[in-house]
Amino acid sequence: MKTKGFIMDRYLSKVAGMLRDKGLNCKVVDSDDGKYVAGQAVKEGRILLTSNLKHFNQLLSVPRGCLHFKASPFSKHYP
Repeated sequence: MKTKGFIMDRYLSKVAGMLRDKGLNCKVVDSDDGKYVAGQAVKEGRILLTSNLKHFNQLLSVPRGCLHFKASPFSKHYP
């Protein structure tokens, strides 16, 4: 399956902006409903990125990734 980019929940909108700046195709869905976002990912052929570990573990049939970080991506530890 050829993917058409990434789809993210609204909590990763800053990450989506950084990926767009690098030329990647990212879409942000303004919804808290993990099943809705997963449905959009399947319908559009996108990879789901979320920061919600509960949603990540429930969506086994969707190509997905979980970004969980404690530090800001702009902190001094970012390479």
